[in-house]
Amino acid sequence: MLEMRVKLSVDGVRIGLLVALMTGFGTFCPAGEAGQRKDGKSPAEGKKQSSARGAKEAGREVRMDEVVVTATKVRPERAGEVLQPDELDPGRRSASVDGLFKELAGVELSRRSFAGSDGSKVRIRGLAESRSLILLDGRNLHGAGVYGGYYVDWSSLSLEDVKRVEIIRGAGPAKYGNTLGGVVNVVTREWSDEPRTTVRTAGGNLGTWNAEVAHAGAFRAMRYSVAASHYETDGYLRNAFVDREAFAARLGLMLPWEMELSAGARFTEGESGMIVYNHPDSPHYDARKPKSLESQLGGPNVRFWDHGDGLWGDRDWGDGSYWQNRRWEFDWGLARKAEDFGFSVRAYLFNENREEYFYALDDPQHVVLKRGSKPEDRNWGWRADCHNRLEAGGYHRIEYGLEGHYLGYGDMNVSRVDPAYFPAWALPTSSTGERGISERSGGYVQDLWTVNDWLEVEAGLRFDSFEADGPEENAVAVDEEQWSPRIALTVRPWEGGHVTGRYARPCRFPTLPEYYWWYSGFQPADRKDLRAERAHQWELEVGHRLADRFEITARGYHYDVEDYIRTVFGYRPSRVIYNIDRVNFRGFELEASCRLPLGFSAWTNYTIQKTEKHGDVLDNSSELTDELVELPENTFGFGLDYRAKQGLAARATLRYVDGRHVVRGSLAAPGGSTLEGIDGYVNVDLSLSCPLLRSGKKKECRFFFTVQNLLDEDYQEEYGYPMPGITFMAGLSAKF
Repeated sequence: MLEMRVKLSVDGVRIGLLVALMTGFGTFCPAGEAGQRKDGKSPAEGKKQSSARGAKEAGREVRMDEVVVTATKVRPERAGEVLQPDELDPGRRSASVDGLFKELAGVELSRRSFAGSDGSKVRIRGLAESRSLILLDGRNLHGAGVYGGYYVDWSSLSLEDVKRVEIIRGAGPAKYGNTLGGVVNVVTREWSDEPRTTVRTAGGNLGTWNAEVAHAGAFRAMRYSVAASHYETDGYLRNAFVDREAFAARLGLMLPWEMELSAGARFTEGESGMIVYNHPDSPHYDARKPKSLESQLGGPNVRFWDHGDGLWGDRDWGDGSYWQNRRWEFDWGLARKAEDFGFSVRAYLFNENREEYFYALDDPQHVVLKRGSKPEDRNWGWRADCHNRLEAGGYHRIEYGLEGHYLGYGDMNVSRVDPAYFPAWALPTSSTGERGISERSGGYVQDLWTVNDWLEVEAGLRFDSFEADGPEENAVAVDEEQWSPRIALTVRPWEGGHVTGRYARPCRFPTLPEYYWWYSGFQPADRKDLRAERAHQWELEVGHRLADRFEITARGYHYDVEDYIRTVFGYRPSRVIYNIDRVNFRGFELEASCRLPLGFSAWTNYTIQKTEKHGDVLDNSSELTDELVELPENTFGFGLDYRAKQGLAARATLRYVDGRHVVRGSLAAPGGSTLEGIDGYVNVDLSLSCPLLRSGKKKECRFFFTVQNLLDEDYQEEYGYPMPGITFMAGLSAKF
């Protein structure tokens, strides 16, 4: 039986008492939606709203949600955005959520392949997934990140089960902790009072095929939804195949007093091929496949005899090598969605098993290594959020809550190994793990105060504590607490315009891999304690909306991250983990949209970003550059959408990404590294969707067709891993 332990510090209990007092006070406050006028409409809603990309014409829904209040669309002053998969998105070759971020300002994709599993795919304002908060229906989706560094399994998030994706860049409200880059909340489809079924299937080049089905309905007080999908592709690079299935189900019970009891389960099973090194200096080079570096996917990385520059030979892993991943997630919740007083209490549990198979490069039938692991071993968490509304000197929406997140990992078992392929000092061995290695708990309170139609203030305070204690004899315990204030001020000095300034002092605690390698990796002579990252985040945003047809928003930001945690490979036995003095992130984002006549709409965005690090004494590449490399300085996007009343839809997008740099070689040896470039590129994509049969608004059969990389551009999102040239997907969808 799972033992559930909740540890909160004395300061955390103080927050809980403060929350309880506010709950009692807010329950007896007069009715009236937070931030609303006496006519029931908010000041922002009192004026006619437009969307930041042509609204529904651009396939992006415009609405405000309780979990993440969107800014660019409904409340531009909140720096958020809502992406909603529409009839044009099923043709995307990735068929997963991360593909939706391609067209956003301030968001970069860094993928080794368009499908499959690889870590750190998504960066928000230069900060990777380990420094951002990824949520599923408002609860934490981050895993332990061990055995390969996978904090979020994007491939498990099929588009068919996704209703919308809510994004907050940078300094968000106090309810979100342990993040510097921002928040991504994936909201799954809800049940409906009437039965609803959706079926989709699509196929394209590179052996890509996708099928999805979803159904939702109700029976008296019961609500239910189920979704299943299958995706497979041969991939573009050598041995980059993917074959996965996903299933999700939710059950809800409507209770008195506007409450809802829910339970859900998700299961994903997939096989992903490990990309094989494919360059002419390998004796097994395959000229039919693109030139690329290799990717072992899992971890820790395995050292083969004939692997590395100048060493390529027969004793290496090759075609047919893959991993098989099985992941289970369970959710339970109780919520009240009433406007005067609402709450949401949820708990979640996730588990993951993995098998890795390495086949010999010189004999594709010979398994030289087989190992199994449990990257997630009954990891779990809980979260409780409440909100009240009251009228006092304006309108207040007060939110408060508590949460806990508990991570560990299971054993790694090497069941088969051929010693002839590995150096004796690097022979793969089994290892033990432990549940509940790290515990993070926190609480918050925040107030969104709408003073009048032209002034809004948001203030919040958050407390977080972090504890970690590894199972190894040399493990060093870490125990740290942080307070994080947030404040934002919005004024609307002219009709349709707003100016917003924000400040936040957030923190980000070490991940489990960072914590483990801090005490198990290279130990410098002046070793210091591992500390949480702290940041001063300043943001300024100016926006204007004109006549419900044109909108423009400009955002600038400066983040000063103290005690930035660096990972440098090359130091024996594997790497070194340490805090550097600080890293500065600064950037500017410009977004504009326009609704045009005859069903057309257009949008564009531009991003410029720069970084600068200070006090990085163990990275010998610092003499080459003081920046965090692999981040493009300039990106530009443009899109043109068309929607006809008869249901025909089309979209054309252009994306330009500036050239970047990457450090190659040894960062541990002075003069051992070089700075190499990644060329900039332009991507052009086209999508078309048209109804074949229609019966009212709820039943239709639709054809869709998508072409990606129309210009057949040679480009890379991550150094050494080319992305496909021109690709296409075509398919059918039906809803009834």
